[in-house]
Amino acid sequence: MYQQESAQYSNISASTGAFRIELGGRYSVAIKATWNMSGTVKFQQLGPDNTTFLDQLQPFDNGGTEQDDVISTFTQDGVKVFDLAPGQYQFAIDTATAVYAVVARVPLA
Repeated sequence: MYQQESAQYSNISASTGAFRIELGGRYSVAIKATWNMSGTVKFQQLGPDNTTFLDQLQPFDNGGTEQDDVISTFTQDGVKVFDLAPGQYQFAIDTATAVYAVVARVPLA
């Protein structure tokens, strides 16, 4: 059985369609783009209503100072690492152009 461990997009300027990550686990997300002053690329997961894509939030802080900080929005070139559940995901692009995006599973020993 084939299981999706990565998705890659080259030179796009519109949001991707949903793609499926089958395995879950730790994933690296890398973005390279032309940002056009206020451009963003969001890495989002399809919500439980099967309609709405949701932002990845900062992990819960047991110290009582939980912050619902969005950590999946890119405003500059970079790489972020996320622990992801199996599900459907997308890259949502707002004014950024020439976007190169990849999400790839990080094998853990």
